[in-house]
Amino acid sequence: MIGTDAICPTKIATGIELQTDVLVAPSINYGMAQHHMAFAGTVTLKPSTLIQLICDVVESLQHHGFRHFYFINGHGGNISAITTAFCQLYHAASMSNNAVPRCHLANWWRNDAITQLAEELYLGAEGHHATVSEVALSYYAHPEAVKDVSLTPEIAGAPASTGF
Repeated sequence: MIGTDAICPTKIATGIELQTDVLVAPSINYGMAQHHMAFAGTVTLKPSTLIQLICDVVESLQHHGFRHFYFINGHGGNISAITTAFCQLYHAASMSNNAVPRCHLANWWRNDAITQLAEELYLGAEGHHATVSEVALSYYAHPEAVKDVSLTPEIAGAPASTGF
């Protein structure tokens, strides 16, 4: 499913919004995916573009009075740019005597409860990319996208080395 890296954290954020007193901003649907450019249709941002986009979003929301920002990330390739954006925001605020935003990053798949549940449900078939938990969460978010077809093999073998 195209968009999985945005679909998964958006579904989680929507669930959090329903249970708590938070406001969920629209997701940032593009990220750093240069390592996936061999797949037709992939769009990637330069690190500087993603960093600036995050800074612009946070600074815009700060202008409206928001001070706490919790980013739920859906793609490992974005981690360094997100944390760099946080550093840039902290630096800019401290140098201008403005309120320093409180930013936090959570990578939805790096969670003890999720890891344990994936192990129980998928018996070691989780993997590191296009995981069964990603597929399950994407299908939960968009059941209309589920196609009833048989898959073989039921659990794919180890992928060939890609040089990464």
